[in-house]
Amino acid sequence: MKMRVAEEGGKKFAMVPYGLYEKLLENNEMLEDIVTYDSAKARAREYFPAEKVTYRLLDGEHPVKVFREYRGITQATLAKKAKIARAYLSEIETGHKKGSLGVMKAIAACLDVSLDSLT
Repeated sequence: MKMRVAEEGGKKFAMVPYGLYEKLLENNEMLEDIVTYDSAKARAREYFPAEKVTYRLLDGEHPVKVFREYRGITQATLAKKAKIARAYLSEIETGHKKGSLGVMKAIAACLDVSLDSLT
């Protein structure tokens, strides 16, 4: 590779053919894209579709019901996994009962969402 070094004002500069300079810029941009992608992927954050989750939550539906249905889980299955009665889960979903912290943690774990998502 042909390169010259120039010095000006006490600083050194590398002079390379313009085609190589363009290739270096392209490679740098590609590297930045890779780093951004890897960083986003490492966060492992799940995004939910607006129609199936977000809009329903904004309309006031109970988060437990919304996330349960989004996950495709029946009340009976979720209740069994969370080790609570199906009737109790129904009361939580309809807003008749709040659900204890322990129960809400268990439900959140079963639905693979944060506790904050359910409150």
